[in-house]
Amino acid sequence: MHKSQQPLSLGHAFSSAPWVIPALIVTLVVSLLLHRWLARRFRTSPWFVLALLLCVGAILSITITPGTWNPSHSCSLKVAFPHPSDLFSFGERSLNIWLFVPLGLTIAATPRRRVGVLFFACAMAMPFMIEGFQHFVPDIGRTCQLTDVINNLTGLFLGGFVGLCVRLFWGMMNGGREPLRVGQPSGYLHEQRKI
Repeated sequence: MHKSQQPLSLGHAFSSAPWVIPALIVTLVVSLLLHRWLARRFRTSPWFVLALLLCVGAILSITITPGTWNPSHSCSLKVAFPHPSDLFSFGERSLNIWLFVPLGLTIAATPRRRVGVLFFACAMAMPFMIEGFQHFVPDIGRTCQLTDVINNLTGLFLGGFVGLCVRLFWGMMNGGREPLRVGQPSGYLHEQRKI
């Protein structure tokens, strides 16, 4: 039987992780300073780079900054798969899902197809790296949980699926004449048009 998740108190969450907000501010500043330079270096859209930096920075700020929780010395291997109702309830499980949805959406808009595949593979590895970091660095006050990995991957695939649907819908609406642009006319639909 599916158990409903406990409601999440934002006040308690931020008081338990006081470094989250400063880390988010640093993420915003660094992303704004570097995104145009990185876009020129990798010859891609500044808006895409900015979105990618903000997504990754927000995930790391929320998941690996020090907190005042009482971490377990062992990683919880108990697996609880998310239920559709978890997407619409405000709790720890839904936060872990929605945290990765913007990253999936952003990667789906990657200008170059091969780069998008590489980004998605790296994004899939992120939940495992985060939980591993929480386990092997107990001083940050976090608890490693396999369920968090499942929730993160659910959000990543959900965001990626929605993003791809938007690209395909845009292509059909334009009769294949113009792909969904992310700063430059390239990407999966553009490559398909050349075949």
